[in-house]
Amino acid sequence: MHQIRRGYYDITIIPISDDPKNTAEYELTHKHLRLLENDIHAQPGNWLWSHRRWKY
Repeated sequence: MHQIRRGYYDITIIPISDDPKNTAEYELTHKHLRLLENDIHAQPGNWLWSHRRWKY
């Protein structure tokens, strides 16, 4: 997700696996975590903003 301008965002959906039933145990979880980490490193401000609710 990245912000185009105030109140407008562009979201890219990336499939984690084409065949999730035939993956190793926790493989999908590990792939998801790597994608999330890459997204957080690329734009840390967006991640913190979207998780602001956890501060209260």
